[in-house]
Amino acid sequence: MNKKIILICIILILLILIFSVFLYHKSCNYEDLLVSDETWNEIISKRTMTNENFTTSLKFNDYELLFDNVNCTYYYSLIESYSNRYNPTVSYKTNKDDLKLVINKKITDNLIENNDCVEIMLYNDTEFTIYALRCTTLPILNITSNDIDNLSRTSDINMSLYLFDNSKKSAKRITRSDGKMHIRGQISAVFPKKCFKLSLKMESLGNHTRKNHLSLLGMRKDDDWILYAAYNDQEKIRNVFASNLWYEASAKNNMFGITNGNQYKFLELFINNEYWGLYALGYRIDEKQLNIDNNQEYLFSKNQYDETESHVLEYKENKLPNYELRNEAKDEATGWQYLKNYYVTLLQSKNVDELYNISDINNVIDYYLFQEFIQGNDNAKADVLKNVFISIKKHNNKNVFIYTPWDYDLSMGNVYNETSKNFTNEYAVAVDETINFKLNAIGALKNLNDTKINDLVKNRYKELRNTYYSESHLKELISNYSKQIYDSGAFNRDKTRWVDSNYNDEEEKLTKFEEYVLERLKATDKFIDSNF
Repeated sequence: MNKKIILICIILILLILIFSVFLYHKSCNYEDLLVSDETWNEIISKRTMTNENFTTSLKFNDYELLFDNVNCTYYYSLIESYSNRYNPTVSYKTNKDDLKLVINKKITDNLIENNDCVEIMLYNDTEFTIYALRCTTLPILNITSNDIDNLSRTSDINMSLYLFDNSKKSAKRITRSDGKMHIRGQISAVFPKKCFKLSLKMESLGNHTRKNHLSLLGMRKDDDWILYAAYNDQEKIRNVFASNLWYEASAKNNMFGITNGNQYKFLELFINNEYWGLYALGYRIDEKQLNIDNNQEYLFSKNQYDETESHVLEYKENKLPNYELRNEAKDEATGWQYLKNYYVTLLQSKNVDELYNISDINNVIDYYLFQEFIQGNDNAKADVLKNVFISIKKHNNKNVFIYTPWDYDLSMGNVYNETSKNFTNEYAVAVDETINFKLNAIGALKNLNDTKINDLVKNRYKELRNTYYSESHLKELISNYSKQIYDSGAFNRDKTRWVDSNYNDEEEKLTKFEEYVLERLKATDKFIDSNF
């Protein structure tokens, strides 16, 4: 008898569970939940509003929506490849058995671009509650940490990340990882919207922690990642545009077969489920990226403007001011000697072959043309460098020097000014102002009246102008960035979140930037014609 009673109880429990699943978990198409304004208002008029959270789960196309706890807002990232992305399947779970769900607006391109808010109502016979829904065409990254108040530049905090990749080619929609994070940057660190460095970690056997190398948003596998805020850029475009242009046009144009550059991809960031704005995800330039052999090769960086390079003969010590050795070199002193010898050779050598041998000439030419075109005022002047990496690599047992560009928030007309808003003068540089970076193999060879270098520069520029620097290609790039920044609604949301950041008129989008870029092409054409 006891066994029968137990069996009956088990069956009853199963039936209750099955019944509750069907009762509390409901699913239908988004547009089937739409109601008219009249119906919406009628529901509200007959019920009392409550702040109680009725939902335990809300999914679109089987993916859980991210919920901003601070603003009581759901975020929906439309998947590019889904034909029903504007009319997704909606499934939800509630904590009461008599609740119904209705929605007041269709999802359209205009709604997304204008950052219009959709309202979602859950109600029963006596009460109702309303949630906001915002839609984006960008990926979403949520970082959670119990230690977020202790974020600093000098120490890491523990964190976990959740990345939703909505791109058409995504092999993995959702990526999760534990890790560490800290604030990065120098001047940018004073802005309220911070830049971050993420180091991904994972637990291995024996409770040991090791690096977690993951491919995020289709970029290379890595454990070190950067979140770039673009706080001082009114169009949020320059660093991403310049870095990605170098990556596709010039990063592989070297004798070592390395990928001498990095990428950025736009996304929207949340921290502890609170909206933080439009960011760009990228990865660092480091010895891994440049395949540096620590036994005999070196990676240096410089992040201050001074005249170190042209005054190198004055320094008795080998260490050069404002340069930093970035790799764990076996013999640091030798590396510093190599770097100093490089500048001595550029300043003093009368041997054409020596100047060709010390540089990867394809890289030097590309760097020279790139700086000139993007007007990198914060990266190079005639005889001075800043925000650059210099690698010393071995080729046929000789030292070869390679430039790697970095940090282009101040380019294409923008320039640093400590008295301006967020230290930036917008479009304050004349569109035909030149960089004419001379302290390199090109400048040294021209001083020796080497005609070969003129032909090499002109031919490479012609090649770039017909491909990556062509008007059609640049217009296409800028159009795609405009869709990501503005048509996604992210620019509008960022502007609401960070009111003191630099912003242009969102209705203008990237029109002025595109005009400036195309004028820079014409100016660069004239510069090459006049100097080579």
